[in-house]
Amino acid sequence: MSQLKIEIMEQKKQVCIWLTREESADEAVQKEIMQLLKPYREKQYFFAIYRSGTQDLTEMTSALLIYNIKRSAEREVLKEKAAQEY
Repeated sequence: MSQLKIEIMEQKKQVCIWLTREESADEAVQKEIMQLLKPYREKQYFFAIYRSGTQDLTEMTSALLIYNIKRSAEREVLKEKAAQEY
């Protein structure tokens, strides 16, 4: 049995599982997860399985932040233009 990182939140009826790249690729781990989730599925819990990515987290987060800042600025400009038209 592997050392899965699992968080069970009874009050919210949620189960979160974090997997490394190796665990994500391991069929035995996938079967283990299905067995672990079975009793929670019967209780109608929400499941979130987080899988480690293959790209650089810092680089991707930076790109996302830059995109969101630009998008926010674009929306603000459109909002100001719409306000000037009225």
